[in-house]
Amino acid sequence: MARLLPEQLEFDFFAPPAPEQVKKPEKIAVSAAFKDADILKFQLNKDGSRKLEDFGEDLNNTRKGRSRTNSDIDRFLELPESDLQKRLGSEPLEKVWPKAAIQALAKDNPEAGACLWLVRQQLGDVRPRQNSIKYRKYIATALAAIDLHRQAAIGELAPEVQTAAFDSFYAVRDNYKYLSAIDPKYWPMLGHHYFKDVADICKYNDYRLSNDRQLNEYAYLTTLPYSQHPEIYDLYLVNSRGSRVPYNLVGGKTWEEFKENINRQLEKEHLTRKKEEENPQKTAASRTTESKPIELFGRANRKSEYEVYGKQGSIEFQLTDKAHFESKDDFWKYVSGHKQELENRYRELKEEFSRSEKDWRSGNPIRDRVGPDYRQGKDATPEMFQDTFGFRGVEFGNWVKQGKNGRERQWMLNNAYDSLMDLSKILDIPPKAVALDGDLGLAFGSRGHGAASAHYEVANRVINLTKTKGYSSLAHEWFHALDHYLMRTNYKEIQDPERRYLSQQVDSSITVQLTEDAKRDIFKRAESVYRSAKWIPAQVEYLIKNDSKNFDAAIKCAQGDTDSFSIEVNYQERSNSANKKMMFEFTRKDINVKEVGQNNVIRFPLHDAWAESHPRQRYAQTYDAQERLLAFQS
Repeated sequence: MARLLPEQLEFDFFAPPAPEQVKKPEKIAVSAAFKDADILKFQLNKDGSRKLEDFGEDLNNTRKGRSRTNSDIDRFLELPESDLQKRLGSEPLEKVWPKAAIQALAKDNPEAGACLWLVRQQLGDVRPRQNSIKYRKYIATALAAIDLHRQAAIGELAPEVQTAAFDSFYAVRDNYKYLSAIDPKYWPMLGHHYFKDVADICKYNDYRLSNDRQLNEYAYLTTLPYSQHPEIYDLYLVNSRGSRVPYNLVGGKTWEEFKENINRQLEKEHLTRKKEEENPQKTAASRTTESKPIELFGRANRKSEYEVYGKQGSIEFQLTDKAHFESKDDFWKYVSGHKQELENRYRELKEEFSRSEKDWRSGNPIRDRVGPDYRQGKDATPEMFQDTFGFRGVEFGNWVKQGKNGRERQWMLNNAYDSLMDLSKILDIPPKAVALDGDLGLAFGSRGHGAASAHYEVANRVINLTKTKGYSSLAHEWFHALDHYLMRTNYKEIQDPERRYLSQQVDSSITVQLTEDAKRDIFKRAESVYRSAKWIPAQVEYLIKNDSKNFDAAIKCAQGDTDSFSIEVNYQERSNSANKKMMFEFTRKDINVKEVGQNNVIRFPLHDAWAESHPRQRYAQTYDAQERLLAFQS
């Protein structure tokens, strides 16, 4: 045992009590990216990163900052019937009578909320065609249900008439009682058609309960939705042979027991579905066989440089960069020797490109960027971002959280900084030019709608990157902004809203023409087959221009991707004569690729004309990007 020192045994009972020790607040870990002097200037998050808010100019976002309050949700209760009827005929039902209002009502009156929820689901989200019988029924049912909602919300619905009012909705009157036992957060999983009479099902199909109990042992018994995971259900129906049938059940001897059982069962179903959403590749990964084999093949140019491609069904991916091989045999030896590696690469690409927006919402990992460290390990601050690029303004959506984890504000700003620096290096333009003379705005998760990963707003000159997948679309949207910038600064006299981009000004198209030598060769060969051989060169040229497969083959040959391409002519000289086929093969020297403008006039490529009319010195910052954009889009 440890011994006490003498001074530890001395007590002064007359001394004033020692002051109470105040617990010091827990220190927040500060990121090494900040200097000590900077910590007092701004607030920090728990992970040590700086709290980020909008900076720069206001980007005129009318949607930002708006959130639905309870008064907004219940605003329909104050409208007169004439206004309600007008809105029901012109607006989506969710805007007029939101489901959130029904769920809020269920907290005070579960049966009223359950009845109205089932009526609301029965009406659906698609309004019937006006002046039809279904439309008149839709309006009448919606007005009656909203009126019942109003009475229940303000307390005008007397208890003695409540049941009669709910039963007036014939389609749901047998089911709302069951739904009222369920927590409203599970209601979106259910509908009025899920609750079926178990006694009738057993009577007419010779089914019985899986636990061999009698139906009358349960005071409350109903079916639940079909589940992809029936193993989570303890009670279900079986046929006369004892085999399970697709009816999952929940029951209880008392109302309280029934409520507890049905909510516990739906919680299991909810968690199971959530796990599936978080692991969307789990089912696909468990498959041991593939429906179709992966076909490996190659494409070569005249320098014997081959690229390996993989194809499964109609989905094709390039698997390797160009590599030189002495012969085709050497190429196929390489393919056969690396077959497993190439097939695995194909599967990786297919999985990457087949992910939907929903997959990215579920938290799949994001591949880390590989490239120079422009920030030297520091977090990008608003001041650093503006000093480097000079954007007109930067804003964050209300649902984009503070912090530096994936899809949080600091993470977005850091990755945007690196991506924009990469873009400026690739285009060989100063970082300041990325903001297009300081006229471009940038938004993170504040303006998205629909399934788009990102979009460019012409009216506000703002790039919006969604929280879930916008990080993969920055360069794509920036070129839209550049396209608009070039149009805006060079064609100020054009105010047509339908032609807001420079690419929309292009009035030309690419055409492929045969050389005179090629036409003479075709004529000489065709003379031995056709009487009217003089028309065959024109027929071949027509097939190249107007058949998309032939046109693509010609363009690839002209670019050097392939050595040659073939055109089949199937020509009938007279109505009573048979078709005669001929095959012609062409190389790059046999064709000319031209740009044709209005009135079919052949002219120089558009980007060359830009080079003449707009000197390089005048557009030193954006000229290279301009050339690439116009060359690509022309």
